Amino acid sequence: MVAQKQTTTKTVTILVRAINKVTGSIYFKVRNGENKEYTVALHKSGNTTCTCKHGENAGNHAHCYHVAHCQQAEAARREAEENQRCYREMAFA
Repeated sequence: MVAQKQTTTKTVTILVRAINKVTGSIYFKVRNGENKEYTVALHKSGNTTCTCKHGENAGNHAHCYHVAHCQQAEAARREAEENQRCYREMAFA
């Protein structure tokens, strides 16, 4: 008999996104499916932090689902910006 692993889909809603222009860090205020709010930071150095229990225990290397969601959202945002920049260059070439 093979044991099946159950997975649950966890929701994260980004409420606020802010950039510290001096350090280059990107901060997110997020809300999870249980209606709890956390602050996630993606630092230019590659370190990540989150105010959730798992994130606080991990120090500067948080890998909770809040951080993963923010990293995915930021990657999608950067890709969209790059695509838009390329489109503008083609349109005015």
